[in-house]
Amino acid sequence: MNTHLREMVCTLVPLAEYAMASVLYFQKELPRREASKKAGVWDHFALPCTVSEQHFGVVGYGDIGRECAKLARAFGMTIHATSRNPEALLQKDSLVSYAYGFDQIGDLMAACDYVCMVTPLVPATVKLVGAAEFNRMKPTGVFMNLGRGQCIDQDALVKVLQDKKIKGAALDVTDPEPLPDGHVMYSMGPELLLSAHSADVTANMTEMALKQCLRSMHTYAEHGFGGLDNIVDKKKGY
Repeated sequence: MNTHLREMVCTLVPLAEYAMASVLYFQKELPRREASKKAGVWDHFALPCTVSEQHFGVVGYGDIGRECAKLARAFGMTIHATSRNPEALLQKDSLVSYAYGFDQIGDLMAACDYVCMVTPLVPATVKLVGAAEFNRMKPTGVFMNLGRGQCIDQDALVKVLQDKKIKGAALDVTDPEPLPDGHVMYSMGPELLLSAHSADVTANMTEMALKQCLRSMHTYAEHGFGGLDNIVDKKKGY
């Protein structure tokens, strides 16, 4: 039995912040603004809508997914999420307006403007999202993967980006890692926001993890495993 220290202490807030940074990057047309500045062009234009009018979908609504949803909801976004028991999720979690089973991921992706994937890597999640799901997204849709690169069909995502079938993608994880020299994603334009599995890396990350480790050791000494948070279920794999 293990506790997932890194996820508990160091990952939740930084990843949620990265998700919202990605939303703002695309929603506020930051690449266009930067390009206009570099070109010396006074580019006055109107945005189609506000962030608060957008729908934010979470595939993998665990601790990280809920933290992303909390920030998205703070911006006024409408939250959609996957769950093994959609009805129970709607009843117990006031953040979520629409819930879907894992056999309905395509429906979630079709309904949302931003889709944030934060699933763990287990056999059931390998290439969980592929061409069929990507092709159901809105032409203005943005896909984010902050979980594991192997959970999506990366080639299918590259194709919908190249074909301009969706607006963009933000990836903190890829398959493989690191990407090899000359990989096509390195040469893509502002439609792809790419980072090196570092969205949750902060200067005090190690210190925070150590403090949590010490707290967990004290808790275990006093209460055993029953007092620990974030217990890993080895049968589930996360």
